[in-house]
Amino acid sequence: MINKILKPLPFKSRFKYSLAFRSIGKLFAVAVAIFSVGILITFSFIVATMFTKAVDDTFQGSNFNYEVTYNQKVNKDKVILKAGEEPITKSNLKPVLLTRGSEERIIEVPDIETQTKKQFITGILPEGELLVLKNSKGEPLNGYLKEGLVINEMYQMLYDIKIGDALSFVVEVNDNTEIIEIPVVGINA
Repeated sequence: MINKILKPLPFKSRFKYSLAFRSIGKLFAVAVAIFSVGILITFSFIVATMFTKAVDDTFQGSNFNYEVTYNQKVNKDKVILKAGEEPITKSNLKPVLLTRGSEERIIEVPDIETQTKKQFITGILPEGELLVLKNSKGEPLNGYLKEGLVINEMYQMLYDIKIGDALSFVVEVNDNTEIIEIPVVGINA
């Protein structure tokens, strides 16, 4: 297009103007690239800020510095907690028996080593404030933990468990195997 405009001019003028226009084209391309990168960086900062704000709003500014996971048995007397920290225990105990009134039913749970989603029993303090369990009405359930077990809705649906049922677990204590029975006192929504 520029060649058509410059065609009537002498050769030297055409050559001079074509070099000038070529440089302007390169300059324009560099300017567009710099502008695009600037916009991309600005957009990245905006998205990062939005994500951080969404996480802060969701967890209401909680920090998780209190969480420590031990991959072995820990003597509770040797764990020193600072003010505001609460112990949370996690175990991969499998329920083996469901008792509802006089009816007993064996619970078939996939082997923990072969299943893709692991099931854990998590122990928290009934008077704890860091992790609050709530039922479907939004009422807190932590107070019921002194009386028995609070399960989540998925577990309740999966094994057809109702409040008042009892779950039996096989527990190994000091190389002895015991079966303990714990009543279900709540369902966490």
